[in-house]
Amino acid sequence: MKRILGAFFVLLMSSAAAFGGGESESVEPGAGAGAAVVETMEGYSSASASGVNVQWKVDGDAISVQMSAATTGWIAVGFDPSRQMADADIIIGYVADGEVFLRDDFGIGKVRHGADVDNGGTDDLSNIEGTEIGGVTSISFTIPLDSGDALDKPLVPGSTYKVIVAYGPDGTDDFGTYHGSRGSFETEF
Repeated sequence: MKRILGAFFVLLMSSAAAFGGGESESVEPGAGAGAAVVETMEGYSSASASGVNVQWKVDGDAISVQMSAATTGWIAVGFDPSRQMADADIIIGYVADGEVFLRDDFGIGKVRHGADVDNGGTDDLSNIEGTEIGGVTSISFTIPLDSGDALDKPLVPGSTYKVIVAYGPDGTDDFGTYHGSRGSFETEF
């Protein structure tokens, strides 16, 4: 597989107040103010919003995702929220001392999220990898299209979904610090 070239801009969601207040930038796939130039991995689709690059590939009954951002803090992606972060299947993580920390979360409110396992759900992440090189954090993972977990939204190939992204300021290696940037885009899986 091709590796992502160059610097990426930051991704994903935040902590307890992640997408609350303020305006969110919505961007069509492949577009976006501040989006870094990223080489799409072979066979993957790609979109960027608010400096976050997300690449994905549906493979059978699972979807492989890579998220990248120019931060040494956390990055996150959320699928199919009903409003702001509410009801989204959120994946949030960071890399510290070469180790990847990744959590399967659920949007338990418009501006709150919590670990699936702490809210009666299951952790459905696999194939977890990540790097933090030159101020850029990249994390990849695989999730089932339909895990059967009530806290995970099923994703149906050929359907269009809202995807939310955010990232934390440099050095925020945790799951709770407020985001440095956030945004969203709509795409078909």
